Amino acid sequence: MSKNLAIDGEICENVSTIQAYDIDKDEYVSFVDTSDGTATANDLVENKIAYVDGKRLVGTGAGIGGYHITLTAESGSITQEQYDKLQNDPSSYIVMRIGDNVKELDFAIKSATGVLEFTKVYDQTSFKCTINADLSYSCSEILLEAVVNKTQSLSVGSTEEQYPSAKSVYNYVDAMITAVLNTEV
Repeated sequence: MSKNLAIDGEICENVSTIQAYDIDKDEYVSFVDTSDGTATANDLVENKIAYVDGKRLVGTGAGIGGYHITLTAESGSITQEQYDKLQNDPSSYIVMRIGDNVKELDFAIKSATGVLEFTKVYDQTSFKCTINADLSYSCSEILLEAVVNKTQSLSVGSTEEQYPSAKSVYNYVDAMITAVLNTEV
């Protein structure tokens, strides 16, 4: 939007931006007319800042991709407002940030009892976050079976990567045989 401004007694028509010299920064800075702004806080992504009609505006909306929250612990609780926004937005998601591990989990299902589940599979691990109607949550990860690591035999050469842990099964069986052989009758 532009305005007619009087500067040093002269009328300047259709001014939308003014540049002025900032002596502290030793540079020119621009001032823009924001009076035609119509955005609301909900139109902006949460915590993003804009200026509308000359006023500072902090975003409260979900933005593209749906409403989301960030969880930084394996369990805890969220606010009622967060729960309501998550359950009412089918494109909502969870950012699970535990240590250096950051995963985005997609909205999966809402149960009849109000439990919200968010899941996603990364590589051979399924990540899941369950948010209960009482606002408590818990996050977990499950190592999925990798077909390439499936084994049908056990030996001293079995590895921890084999599924299920063939090495653990072999060690248990070996220990049992040793125990039986070393038992006096």
